[in-house]
Amino acid sequence: DKFFIKLDGLIKKTMSVVIKGQTYHMISYYKESDVLDNKLSTPSEVKSLKKVVISDELL
Repeated sequence: DKFFIKLDGLIKKTMSVVIKGQTYHMISYYKESDVLDNKLSTPSEVKSLKKVVISDELL
C-alpha cells in the first residue's frame, strides 16, 4: 500500500466493527506533530465517549 502525507496535513485513521450485520465506524484525524507531542488520547480517555452507553444487544 502506498499513501502520501501532505506536509503538515491531516492523517486519517479509521476503525470499523460489524455487529449483527451493522457496521460502526470511528474516524480520527490528526497531525504528525500530535503524535510526536503525545497529544492523542485513546477512546477510553475521551470525555464525550465515556458517556456513550453500548446496549446489551450489541455486546
